[in-house]
Amino acid sequence: MSPTVLSTGINEIREILTTLNNEGQFALSVLTDGEGLPIAAASKDGVDPERHSANVAMIQNTINSLVSRIGLAKLGEIAINDVEGRKLVCKPIYLEGKHLILAILLPKKATRYRKLLNQASSRIKLVWDKNWQ
Repeated sequence: MSPTVLSTGINEIREILTTLNNEGQFALSVLTDGEGLPIAAASKDGVDPERHSANVAMIQNTINSLVSRIGLAKLGEIAINDVEGRKLVCKPIYLEGKHLILAILLPKKATRYRKLLNQASSRIKLVWDKNWQ
């Protein structure tokens, strides 16, 4: 894979994440691989994407353990709420032979996110297939 293809694909994904944040007024969106390693991120308001990528990795490891222990099928979405009303939502993106995690940090009391998350997920799949399949 050439550096140009890698750079172009990552830039396209960053644009998708930035659009997601702007449309949903999210502080952060991050795309990680199945192990939680960051691929691309977009943030605003001083939110640290590296720290949240590490949190997504920890969540992913916990989920993988739970899924294997209790025999759940592929998960569709994982949401964690805090007492202040913020929510971290992690959505797996299943690709042929690989899966990614798209995570967003919602502001207090935000409820409009699922449609935006699904649209971004579909766009990321298209970019991934175009650049890395």
